[in-house]
Amino acid sequence: MFSVIRDDFREEPDDKTVALDARAVLGCRGPRGEPEPTVSWLHNGKPLGTDSRVHVLEEGGLEKQ
Repeated sequence: MFSVIRDDFREEPDDKTVALDARAVLGCRGPRGEPEPTVSWLHNGKPLGTDSRVHVLEEGGLEKQ
């Protein structure tokens, strides 16, 4: 089995500035492919640990509440 990626990221994250306690969303939508690719977030080269305030959205974005 092999994967086919059809294009670049459909939406790449960009820089955001928000107030300390404000909700923040970094949008990210991976490329189309078969099977459908998933998006992983890293911090300093390690998988981002999520807690009750930070989670990965279904389409691949990152949300901090």
